[in-house]
Amino acid sequence: MEGKAIQLHPLVCAAFNADFDGDQMAVHLPLSVEAQAEARILMLASNNILKPSDGRPVTLPTQDMIIGLHHLTTLKEGVAGEGRAFSSVAEAILAKDQLSLDLNAKVRIRLHDIYFGEGEAPEGVELDEKGKTVGPVLLETTLGRALFNETLPVDYPYIEAVADKGKLSEIVNDLAERYPKVEVAAALDRIKDAGFYWATRSGVTVALSDVLTPPTKAAILSGYEKQAAKVQGQFEKGLTTNAERRQELIEIWNKATAEVAKAMEDNLPADNNINRMVSSGHEATGCRSARSPACAASCRTRRARSSPARSSTRTARA
Repeated sequence: MEGKAIQLHPLVCAAFNADFDGDQMAVHLPLSVEAQAEARILMLASNNILKPSDGRPVTLPTQDMIIGLHHLTTLKEGVAGEGRAFSSVAEAILAKDQLSLDLNAKVRIRLHDIYFGEGEAPEGVELDEKGKTVGPVLLETTLGRALFNETLPVDYPYIEAVADKGKLSEIVNDLAERYPKVEVAAALDRIKDAGFYWATRSGVTVALSDVLTPPTKAAILSGYEKQAAKVQGQFEKGLTTNAERRQELIEIWNKATAEVAKAMEDNLPADNNINRMVSSGHEATGCRSARSPACAASCRTRRARSSPARSSTRTARA
Protein backbone atom coordinates (compact mmCIF):
# COMPACT_ATOMS: atom_id res chain seq x y z
CA MET A 1 0.00 0.00 0.00
CA GLU A 2 1.18 3.51 -0.77
CA GLY A 3 1.71 6.11 1.91
CA LYS A 4 0.72 5.34 5.48
CA ALA A 5 -2.43 3.35 4.67
CA ILE A 6 -2.91 0.04 6.46
CA GLN A 7 -3.72 -2.95 4.25
CA LEU A 8 -6.33 -5.06 6.04
CA HIS A 9 -7.21 -8.61 5.04
CA PRO A 10 -10.91 -8.73 4.00
CA LEU A 11 -11.69 -11.76 6.17
CA VAL A 12 -10.65 -10.05 9.43
CA CYS A 13 -12.86 -7.00 8.89
CA ALA A 14 -15.73 -8.56 10.85
CA ALA A 15 -13.46 -9.27 13.82
CA PHE A 16 -12.26 -5.65 13.85
CA ASN A 17 -15.79 -4.36 13.14
CA ALA A 18 -14.28 -2.48 10.19
CA ASP A 19 -16.85 -1.09 7.76
CA PHE A 20 -14.80 1.31 5.59
CA ASP A 21 -16.66 4.49 6.50
CA GLY A 22 -13.66 6.41 7.81
CA ASP A 23 -12.65 4.06 10.62
CA GLN A 24 -9.23 4.54 12.19
CA MET A 25 -6.98 1.71 13.30
CA ALA A 26 -3.92 1.81 15.53
CA VAL A 27 -0.71 -0.12 14.93
CA HIS A 28 0.94 -1.58 18.04
CA LEU A 29 4.60 -2.53 17.73
CA PRO A 30 5.69 -5.24 20.20
CA LEU A 31 9.33 -4.57 21.06
CA SER A 32 10.63 -7.46 23.15
CA VAL A 33 11.02 -11.00 21.85
CA GLU A 34 8.49 -12.24 24.42
CA ALA A 35 5.89 -9.67 23.33
CA GLN A 36 6.41 -10.57 19.67
CA ALA A 37 5.97 -14.28 20.40
CA GLU A 38 2.83 -13.60 22.43
CA ALA A 39 1.36 -11.49 19.61
CA ARG A 40 2.03 -14.22 17.03
CA ILE A 41 0.48 -16.94 19.16
CA LEU A 42 -2.52 -15.09 20.60
CA MET A 43 -3.29 -12.33 18.08
CA LEU A 44 -2.42 -13.74 14.65
CA ALA A 45 -5.55 -13.94 12.47
CA SER A 46 -4.84 -17.54 11.41
CA ASN A 47 -4.95 -18.54 15.11
CA ASN A 48 -8.32 -16.87 15.63
CA ILE A 49 -10.60 -18.54 13.09
CA LEU A 50 -13.34 -19.11 15.70
CA LYS A 51 -14.89 -16.64 18.14
CA PRO A 52 -13.82 -17.30 21.74
CA SER A 53 -17.32 -16.33 22.89
CA ASP A 54 -19.42 -18.94 21.09
CA GLY A 55 -17.02 -21.01 18.94
CA ARG A 56 -18.56 -19.86 15.66
CA PRO A 57 -16.36 -18.84 12.71
CA VAL A 58 -15.40 -15.16 12.65
CA THR A 59 -13.37 -15.23 9.42
CA LEU A 60 -16.35 -15.71 7.13
CA PRO A 61 -16.68 -14.51 3.53
CA THR A 62 -18.91 -11.43 3.48
CA GLN A 63 -20.33 -8.81 1.12
CA ASP A 64 -19.07 -9.23 -2.46
CA MET A 65 -17.45 -12.57 -1.68
CA ILE A 66 -20.86 -14.06 -0.86
CA ILE A 67 -22.33 -12.71 -4.10
CA GLY A 68 -19.48 -14.21 -6.13
CA LEU A 69 -19.64 -17.65 -4.50
CA HIS A 70 -23.43 -17.74 -4.76
CA HIS A 71 -23.18 -16.88 -8.46
CA LEU A 72 -20.50 -19.55 -8.93
CA THR A 73 -22.51 -22.39 -7.37
CA THR A 74 -26.05 -21.55 -8.52
CA LEU A 75 -27.80 -24.11 -10.76
CA LYS A 76 -29.73 -22.78 -13.76
CA GLU A 77 -32.14 -24.69 -15.99
CA GLY A 78 -32.20 -24.48 -19.78
CA VAL A 79 -28.88 -22.68 -20.27
CA ALA A 80 -26.11 -23.31 -22.80
CA GLY A 81 -24.38 -26.69 -22.59
CA GLU A 82 -26.92 -28.36 -20.31
CA GLY A 83 -26.65 -32.16 -20.36
CA ARG A 84 -23.19 -32.30 -21.97
CA ALA A 85 -20.39 -34.53 -20.68
CA PHE A 86 -16.74 -33.50 -20.25
CA SER A 87 -13.62 -35.55 -19.65
CA SER A 88 -12.19 -33.02 -17.18
CA VAL A 89 -12.73 -29.64 -15.56
CA ALA A 90 -10.18 -28.18 -17.98
CA GLU A 91 -12.28 -29.29 -20.97
CA ALA A 92 -15.37 -27.76 -19.40
CA ILE A 93 -13.49 -24.48 -18.86
CA LEU A 94 -12.46 -24.53 -22.52
CA ALA A 95 -16.11 -24.98 -23.54
CA LYS A 96 -17.07 -22.03 -21.30
CA ASP A 97 -14.34 -19.87 -22.86
CA GLN A 98 -15.81 -20.75 -26.28
CA LEU A 99 -19.26 -19.62 -25.01
CA SER A 100 -20.76 -23.09 -25.59
CA LEU A 101 -21.19 -23.81 -21.87
CA ASP A 102 -22.79 -21.76 -19.12
CA LEU A 103 -21.04 -21.70 -15.75
CA ASN A 104 -24.25 -22.81 -14.01
CA ALA A 105 -25.47 -25.47 -16.46
CA LYS A 106 -26.03 -29.00 -15.17
CA VAL A 107 -23.42 -31.20 -16.86
CA ARG A 108 -21.43 -34.37 -16.26
CA ILE A 109 -17.73 -33.96 -15.57
CA ARG A 110 -15.21 -36.76 -15.09
CA LEU A 111 -13.44 -36.14 -11.78
CA HIS A 112 -10.61 -38.00 -10.03
CA ASP A 113 -9.92 -38.60 -6.33
CA ILE A 114 -13.17 -37.10 -5.06
CA TYR A 115 -14.24 -37.52 -1.46
CA PHE A 116 -17.85 -37.83 -0.28
CA GLY A 117 -19.39 -37.68 3.15
CA GLU A 118 -21.31 -40.60 4.57
CA GLY A 119 -24.42 -41.25 2.47
CA GLU A 120 -23.66 -38.37 0.09
CA ALA A 121 -22.10 -40.30 -2.79
CA PRO A 122 -24.23 -40.66 -5.95
CA GLU A 123 -25.73 -44.08 -6.63
CA GLY A 124 -23.27 -46.49 -8.21
CA VAL A 125 -20.13 -44.63 -7.07
CA GLU A 126 -17.68 -46.91 -5.25
CA LEU A 127 -15.77 -45.47 -2.28
CA ASP A 128 -12.84 -46.74 -0.23
CA GLU A 129 -12.68 -46.75 3.56
CA LYS A 130 -11.71 -43.04 3.62
CA GLY A 131 -14.67 -41.94 1.49
CA LYS A 132 -12.54 -41.48 -1.64
CA THR A 133 -13.80 -42.57 -5.04
CA VAL A 134 -12.20 -45.70 -6.49
CA GLY A 135 -11.09 -44.54 -9.92
CA PRO A 136 -12.56 -41.67 -11.96
CA VAL A 137 -16.26 -40.84 -11.64
CA LEU A 138 -18.60 -39.07 -14.07
CA LEU A 139 -20.32 -36.68 -11.68
CA GLU A 140 -23.46 -34.72 -12.44
CA THR A 141 -22.72 -31.18 -11.27
CA THR A 142 -21.99 -27.73 -12.68
CA LEU A 143 -18.69 -26.25 -13.77
CA GLY A 144 -19.10 -23.57 -11.12
CA ARG A 145 -19.49 -26.10 -8.32
CA ALA A 146 -16.49 -28.07 -9.57
CA LEU A 147 -14.41 -24.87 -9.48
CA PHE A 148 -15.69 -24.02 -6.00
CA ASN A 149 -14.67 -27.44 -4.68
CA GLU A 150 -11.15 -26.84 -5.97
CA THR A 151 -10.78 -24.09 -3.36
CA LEU A 152 -11.34 -26.61 -0.55
CA PRO A 153 -8.76 -29.10 0.77
CA VAL A 154 -8.20 -32.12 -1.47
CA ASP A 155 -9.74 -34.62 0.96
CA TYR A 156 -12.75 -32.46 1.88
CA PRO A 157 -16.15 -33.96 0.90
CA TYR A 158 -17.54 -32.69 -2.40
CA ILE A 159 -20.07 -29.87 -1.96
CA GLU A 160 -23.03 -30.21 -4.31
CA ALA A 161 -25.04 -27.23 -3.07
CA VAL A 162 -25.43 -23.49 -3.44
CA ALA A 163 -22.78 -21.68 -1.39
CA ASP A 164 -24.89 -19.04 0.32
CA LYS A 165 -24.00 -17.33 3.61
CA GLY A 166 -25.38 -20.14 5.77
CA LYS A 167 -23.63 -22.89 3.81
CA LEU A 168 -20.32 -21.00 3.85
CA SER A 169 -20.55 -20.63 7.63
CA GLU A 170 -21.13 -24.38 7.91
CA ILE A 171 -18.14 -25.14 5.65
CA VAL A 172 -15.76 -22.81 7.52
CA ASN A 173 -16.81 -24.26 10.87
CA ASP A 174 -16.23 -27.80 9.54
CA LEU A 175 -12.82 -26.82 8.12
CA ALA A 176 -11.78 -25.42 11.50
CA GLU A 177 -12.66 -28.72 13.17
CA ARG A 178 -11.02 -30.99 10.57
CA TYR A 179 -7.76 -29.31 9.59
CA PRO A 180 -4.76 -27.50 11.10
CA LYS A 181 -4.98 -23.72 11.33
CA VAL A 182 -2.45 -23.15 8.55
CA GLU A 183 -4.45 -25.28 6.11
CA VAL A 184 -7.72 -23.61 7.14
CA ALA A 185 -6.21 -20.17 6.54
CA ALA A 186 -4.98 -21.23 3.09
CA ALA A 187 -8.43 -22.60 2.16
CA LEU A 188 -10.11 -19.40 3.37
CA ASP A 189 -7.77 -17.34 1.19
CA ARG A 190 -8.69 -19.44 -1.86
CA ILE A 191 -12.40 -19.09 -1.09
CA LYS A 192 -11.96 -15.32 -0.67
CA ASP A 193 -10.13 -14.99 -3.99
CA ALA A 194 -12.77 -17.05 -5.80
CA GLY A 195 -15.53 -14.92 -4.26
CA PHE A 196 -14.04 -11.64 -5.43
CA TYR A 197 -13.17 -13.05 -8.88
CA TRP A 198 -16.67 -14.32 -9.63
CA ALA A 199 -18.39 -11.34 -8.00
CA THR A 200 -16.73 -9.17 -10.64
CA ARG A 201 -17.92 -11.47 -13.41
CA SER A 202 -21.43 -11.99 -12.04
CA GLY A 203 -22.51 -8.50 -13.09
CA VAL A 204 -24.69 -8.17 -9.99
CA THR A 205 -25.66 -4.55 -9.52
CA VAL A 206 -28.83 -2.70 -8.61
CA ALA A 207 -30.81 -0.54 -11.01
CA LEU A 208 -34.18 1.10 -10.56
CA SER A 209 -35.63 -1.46 -12.96
CA ASP A 210 -34.72 -4.24 -10.48
CA VAL A 211 -37.15 -2.80 -7.94
CA LEU A 212 -40.52 -4.29 -8.84
CA THR A 213 -43.67 -3.04 -7.13
CA PRO A 214 -45.89 -6.02 -6.24
CA PRO A 215 -49.22 -6.05 -8.11
CA THR A 216 -51.11 -6.52 -4.83
CA LYS A 217 -49.63 -3.41 -3.19
CA ALA A 218 -52.61 -1.16 -3.93
CA ALA A 219 -55.09 -3.70 -2.51
CA ILE A 220 -52.96 -4.23 0.61
CA LEU A 221 -52.63 -0.50 1.27
CA SER A 222 -56.34 0.03 0.66
CA GLY A 223 -57.17 -2.36 3.51
CA TYR A 224 -54.79 -0.64 5.89
CA GLU A 225 -56.05 2.80 4.82
CA LYS A 226 -59.51 1.76 6.06
CA GLN A 227 -58.04 0.64 9.39
CA ALA A 228 -56.17 3.94 9.73
CA ALA A 229 -59.33 5.92 8.89
CA LYS A 230 -61.24 4.00 11.57
CA VAL A 231 -58.59 4.82 14.19
CA GLN A 232 -58.64 8.48 13.15
CA GLY A 233 -62.44 8.56 13.38
CA GLN A 234 -62.37 7.17 16.92
CA PHE A 235 -59.90 9.86 17.93
CA GLU A 236 -62.04 12.65 16.43
CA LYS A 237 -65.05 11.37 18.41
CA GLY A 238 -63.04 11.57 21.61
CA LEU A 239 -62.96 7.79 22.16
CA THR A 240 -59.14 7.61 22.22
CA THR A 241 -56.31 9.89 23.23
CA ASN A 242 -53.77 11.31 20.79
CA ALA A 243 -51.05 9.01 22.17
CA GLU A 244 -53.28 5.94 21.65
CA ARG A 245 -54.16 7.07 18.12
CA ARG A 246 -50.51 7.59 17.26
CA GLN A 247 -49.47 4.17 18.60
CA GLU A 248 -52.25 2.36 16.73
CA LEU A 249 -51.35 4.11 13.46
CA ILE A 250 -47.70 3.14 13.85
CA GLU A 251 -48.70 -0.51 14.37
CA ILE A 252 -51.01 -0.41 11.35
CA TRP A 253 -48.36 0.94 9.00
CA ASN A 254 -45.67 -1.38 10.35
CA LYS A 255 -47.96 -4.31 9.50
CA ALA A 256 -48.58 -2.79 6.06
CA THR A 257 -44.83 -2.49 5.49
CA ALA A 258 -44.25 -6.15 6.43
CA GLU A 259 -47.08 -7.41 4.21
CA VAL A 260 -46.02 -5.37 1.18
CA ALA A 261 -42.41 -6.46 1.71
CA LYS A 262 -43.47 -10.12 1.73
CA ALA A 263 -45.50 -9.58 -1.44
CA MET A 264 -42.52 -7.86 -3.09
CA GLU A 265 -40.13 -10.71 -2.23
CA ASP A 266 -42.62 -13.30 -3.53
CA ASN A 267 -42.99 -11.29 -6.76
CA LEU A 268 -39.25 -11.02 -7.57
CA PRO A 269 -37.95 -13.43 -10.26
CA ALA A 270 -35.09 -15.77 -9.36
CA ASP A 271 -32.62 -13.89 -11.59
CA ASN A 272 -33.54 -10.48 -10.18
CA ASN A 273 -30.42 -8.84 -8.75
CA ILE A 274 -32.11 -7.81 -5.51
CA ASN A 275 -33.46 -11.33 -5.08
CA ARG A 276 -29.99 -12.75 -5.71
CA MET A 277 -28.52 -10.47 -3.06
CA VAL A 278 -31.14 -11.52 -0.51
CA SER A 279 -31.08 -15.26 -1.27
CA SER A 280 -27.28 -15.37 -1.09
CA GLY A 281 -27.28 -13.77 2.37
CA HIS A 282 -25.58 -10.60 1.18
CA GLU A 283 -28.63 -8.55 2.25
CA ALA A 284 -30.91 -9.37 5.15
CA THR A 285 -34.24 -8.47 3.54
CA GLY A 286 -35.47 -7.37 0.17
CA CYS A 287 -37.57 -4.57 1.63
CA ARG A 288 -34.52 -2.91 3.15
CA SER A 289 -32.82 -3.06 -0.26
CA ALA A 290 -35.80 -1.50 -2.03
CA ARG A 291 -37.92 0.21 0.60
CA SER A 292 -38.69 3.44 -1.26
CA PRO A 293 -40.32 2.16 -4.46
CA ALA A 294 -42.04 -0.99 -3.25
CA CYS A 295 -42.77 -0.81 0.49
CA ALA A 296 -45.02 1.27 2.63
CA ALA A 297 -43.11 2.74 5.54
CA SER A 298 -43.74 4.84 8.59
CA CYS A 299 -41.60 7.97 8.22
CA ARG A 300 -40.74 10.55 10.87
CA THR A 301 -41.57 14.16 10.14
CA ARG A 302 -39.70 17.18 11.46
CA ARG A 303 -42.20 17.44 14.31
CA ALA A 304 -41.66 13.78 15.33
CA ARG A 305 -45.01 12.70 13.91
CA SER A 306 -45.36 9.42 12.03
CA SER A 307 -46.53 9.75 8.45
CA PRO A 308 -46.99 6.77 6.09
CA ALA A 309 -44.97 6.77 2.86
CA ARG A 310 -47.42 5.13 0.46
CA SER A 311 -45.48 5.50 -2.80
CA SER A 312 -42.35 6.88 -4.44
CA THR A 313 -41.28 8.90 -7.46
CA ARG A 314 -40.84 5.67 -9.41
CA THR A 315 -44.41 4.58 -8.60
CA ALA A 316 -45.78 7.97 -9.59
CA ARG A 317 -43.96 7.90 -12.94
CA ALA A 318 -45.17 4.36 -13.62
